[in-house]
Amino acid sequence: MKRVGFALLMLATFGATGSTDAPLELQSLDGAPVELGPPQADAVFVLHFWASWCPTCLAELATLDEVAVACSGTPVRVVAVNAGEDAETVTAFLARQPLRLSVLLDPKARTFRRLAGREMPANAIWSAAERHIEPGPRGLAAWRTRLAELGCRAEPNSN
Repeated sequence: MKRVGFALLMLATFGATGSTDAPLELQSLDGAPVELGPPQADAVFVLHFWASWCPTCLAELATLDEVAVACSGTPVRVVAVNAGEDAETVTAFLARQPLRLSVLLDPKARTFRRLAGREMPANAIWSAAERHIEPGPRGLAAWRTRLAELGCRAEPNSN
C-alpha cells in the first residue's frame, strides 16, 4: 500500500507541473536554452536526472548509456539531464566518462525538483499521452526491458 501511495504521489508531482504539452526548460552544455517537448505522436522522451556527486546516479547512467543505443532510429529519445551542476562541472565529468547519450543541464535543478522531488536518480517518461516519474536505480536487464516496452529494439545494432 505504501508503494502505491508513493507512486501516486510521484505521478501527481509530475502531473501537477501543468499540461503534458508544456515544454521543459533546460540548457545545452554551452549554456544555450533548450525547450524539450512536448513529444509528438508515438515519440517518447526518457529523461534520466543525475548528478556527478551521486554514486547510484552514475551507476544507472552508465547502464542506461549502454542500453540506450537500442533506441537509435526509434521514436524513443533518451536524454541524461544533469540536475544542479554547472556546465564546467558536467563537461569535466564527461571528459573523464564520455557518454553516447544526449546531455542537457538543469543547472539550478528547478525542473528536477518540480518533476521528481529530491530523490536521485529519477527517470521521467514523457509521451504525447502522459508524463510520470519512475524512481531509479535500474539495472541492465530492467533498462533493456523498460526501453523495449517503450519502443526500442530488444538488442542494439552492432553498427
